[in-house]
Amino acid sequence: MSMMRERVRGKSSGVLDDQALSHVGGHLAVVHRRIQRADEAALRPVGLSAAQARALRSLARLDRPLQMGELAAILDIVPRSATSVIDELEPMGLVRRSAAKNDGRCVHIELTAKGRRLSVTLRELHGRAVSEVLGPLDAADIAVLDDILRRVAHTPVDD
Repeated sequence: MSMMRERVRGKSSGVLDDQALSHVGGHLAVVHRRIQRADEAALRPVGLSAAQARALRSLARLDRPLQMGELAAILDIVPRSATSVIDELEPMGLVRRSAAKNDGRCVHIELTAKGRRLSVTLRELHGRAVSEVLGPLDAADIAVLDDILRRVAHTPVDD
């Protein structure tokens, strides 16, 4: 039996078959694409890409300077891509780079005041985009979905 199927063994329903797992994966992919499209549409008037908005929201949520590698890990992208995103945001006055106090070779990224103000708008726009996609669900459904997805998102994957 595959590791994935072993891991998804239900307490009362037995092992899910490959077709059921495939359906779940397909549904997750569709929901993800719909959220991406809703996000992109909401961001058009702001003039930011989804990657730029995610970086700003992440920096705002953590509310501390981050090293580029940390930001890349949070965004689940390679460090070079994170550098490109920051290279685009810095001239807009939304982020700034600074040398770490204890190691001048280490660069920290943090939001500027302008970036902090915009991050509030971005969080609201993203919330509306997600709400638009999850509209058929009530508050109890969303709480259950949040719990399930949090567990899946924070479970290490076997490589």
